[in-house]
Amino acid sequence: PQAITATVTPENATNKNVMWHSSDTRVATVSDDGKITAVAEGMATITVTTEEGGFTAAVEVAVRAAQTSTPMGPCRLPMKTTRCWTAWS
Repeated sequence: PQAITATVTPENATNKNVMWHSSDTRVATVSDDGKITAVAEGMATITVTTEEGGFTAAVEVAVRAAQTSTPMGPCRLPMKTTRCWTAWS
């Protein structure tokens, strides 16, 4: 699994709890601590939502069949994110 993190600001926020969601669990799943597991080829959006306030951030994940050990180039996303990668099944 590939882990991603969510940073809740401000630093002194009293509730930093977040919930993770995959738009397509047939492609990729995400655990409660942000570990993404590739399931099958395709695209999925991983979204994190703050428990308090409902603020969200998302990253698009592309799962492709293993053909090379070299990661794909950077992807461009419309939402503010800090990481983007390609996972292999």
